[in-house]
Amino acid sequence: MITLSMRLPLWAENSDNLDQLFEEEKYHTVLEMIFPNAQAGDLDAQLLLAKMYHEGKGLEKDYNKASYGYVAPQRLIMSKRIKLGLN
Repeated sequence: MITLSMRLPLWAENSDNLDQLFEEEKYHTVLEMIFPNAQAGDLDAQLLLAKMYHEGKGLEKDYNKASYGYVAPQRLIMSKRIKLGLN
């Protein structure tokens, strides 16, 4: 029997707060909340960080870092699919 555990992103309980902070353009606070999780491999945090690099929200625009942030999660998902034999 295979048991899959699903966990919410580390900052999931703060998602409403993140949305509000983003709307209020409090990007420094958003970065403080997501950056450690992005570094730890949280896919949602990586994608949001990539978006911030891409749009220059709270960070200097950096398309290279943005593209890495968009591609790295996709690579991780593909490698997991391959390990599970789903590809």
